[in-house]
Amino acid sequence: MKKYYEIINIDNDKPYAYCSLGINWCPKDFINDKCLDGYIVQRVKITNIGIDIPDANYYEAWKVENEKYVEHTDNKADDTFNVGNDLIINDYIILSLGKTGYIKFSAEVYWISKMNELYGFVDKWKEGRVREAGELKSILVKDCKELKNCVPIFKRPDFIHEVSFADKETIQRTIEKTYSERIKRKDKEFYIELQEMLKNTKYTDIIDSIFENWNIN
Repeated sequence: MKKYYEIINIDNDKPYAYCSLGINWCPKDFINDKCLDGYIVQRVKITNIGIDIPDANYYEAWKVENEKYVEHTDNKADDTFNVGNDLIINDYIILSLGKTGYIKFSAEVYWISKMNELYGFVDKWKEGRVREAGELKSILVKDCKELKNCVPIFKRPDFIHEVSFADKETIQRTIEKTYSERIKRKDKEFYIELQEMLKNTKYTDIIDSIFENWNIN
């Protein structure tokens, strides 16, 4: 039975806007003719309710040669649905404060064989054209009428991340868990950062509560 891809990592349990689903493609499962080369093309639609994250609708492509994705590396997923970044995690916590809703990734997957007349069209896509696609060849759906009548091989299950970040207890527990090491070592810079993160919100009293719990004061 063809599986087309395998999940290699998933992070979908945080209450704020932060999630990730990483997969590796199984190129051999796509090939159904004598040609071993082509493109795995995925149409991705990102929508959200209640979260200030831009929606998106685009195609992205992975080049396959001799039954292998040419850019595959063992330490990185071939494809990732994600919201959030460890380097700017503060921003996503701030973005989520007081919010409830969800972020949904929907995707349809196509195989464009090198023998297909559309191969040359996909091959000309620019890398990094669509921000959400990263460094992959990509194009916005609104700019791509050529694939309008193509039939996908399969539709991936929706990846849905629910955001529930309005309850004070939830926010406090999340902050304590996310920044536990900095709190344990009584990081004064973090105390200042936390004041900045929660300023002009109804959650400022969390600051004293956190530092009291950790015997900072």
